[in-house]
Amino acid sequence: MQLQDDEVSAVLNFRSFRDQLEKSLQNLGSIYQKQLTVTNPAGGLDTLELTFENTTVTICEVAQIQKKKNLIVLQFVAFPEAIKPAIKAIETSGMPLSIQQEGTTVYLYLSKMTREQREEMAKAAKEHFNNCKNQLLKLQRKSANEIQTHKQDFSSDLCFSATQMVKFEVEQTIAKADGMMKAKQKELLAE
Repeated sequence: MQLQDDEVSAVLNFRSFRDQLEKSLQNLGSIYQKQLTVTNPAGGLDTLELTFENTTVTICEVAQIQKKKNLIVLQFVAFPEAIKPAIKAIETSGMPLSIQQEGTTVYLYLSKMTREQREEMAKAAKEHFNNCKNQLLKLQRKSANEIQTHKQDFSSDLCFSATQMVKFEVEQTIAKADGMMKAKQKELLAE
């Protein structure tokens, strides 16, 4: 039984569901574009997130950033305790940067992209895809549970079909994310 959007909306906030699917793809695309790139490997540094004082913040919120040709200087004068979480976030981001710390200053050196760095970035692309996929599957479970709460008020056929439609849309979104990941890996590993 094929349902119309308004029928599904009786048992699920379908617009919000679709918005969350789209947002997941946009977030993945943004990470791929800003953090995992060969042409400007440190382009997404400003928006790189880290956990600091039990809050998620971006590096530009806790450090002053100066960019030069092959060097990025991060000044943590106002938040020196954010240095360790920032370095950890940079290291796990997959960006090909050499890190050196002197006091409250962190120097990030851009080097010529090596094959190992490209492979690490491709591996990071897979990890970001897996995170996106897990978020989408969690959304699918949450939406299916929401639909099940309406079982007494609506027909079981409607609830079943709505659950199937949610599953189908999540699978389609995962397939798109997988395509994005494979394209990014191909771009990163091409020399």
